[in-house]
Amino acid sequence: MQETKSFRLSIWKPAELLRPVCYSNNDNTGHHGVVFDQQRLHEQVYQWDPGGIDIWACVENTEEMSTIKDMMSEFSPSLPPLERSMHKLSKFILLLKEAKINNASTWSDITEVIEIDEEEINLRSDPFLCLINQLDWVYRIFSDIPNSSVVIR
Repeated sequence: MQETKSFRLSIWKPAELLRPVCYSNNDNTGHHGVVFDQQRLHEQVYQWDPGGIDIWACVENTEEMSTIKDMMSEFSPSLPPLERSMHKLSKFILLLKEAKINNASTWSDITEVIEIDEEEINLRSDPFLCLINQLDWVYRIFSDIPNSSVVIR
């Protein structure tokens, strides 16, 4: 099982090949070509990695964390793309929103400092809420791509 503090999301879609791809089914002679099933070939269209931020701090040691782990395993790259659909991502987002409602916000300092009137100010954010907003944005942008799929690592 993956470590819960790491998180990387990528969106995939069926590849749009300009011409059919063939491969040899016989290593000795390359003349016995077999047409590759293009439905099996996907290309990555988006990737997001929040870095070293602990986005799960808000739900650690709660009932929701085990449910979130189980749901994340449903986006494993070892699963066929149809089993990692954008529809499942929408369910995952709803699960995260419910976990957010059940737990208090955890606001923390981030590494970005801005300068206002010659005064340096450290911004504060809620990493878990940022994750929910980011996933919601990803879903709204990529959900209309036919047969798109999600991988979470």
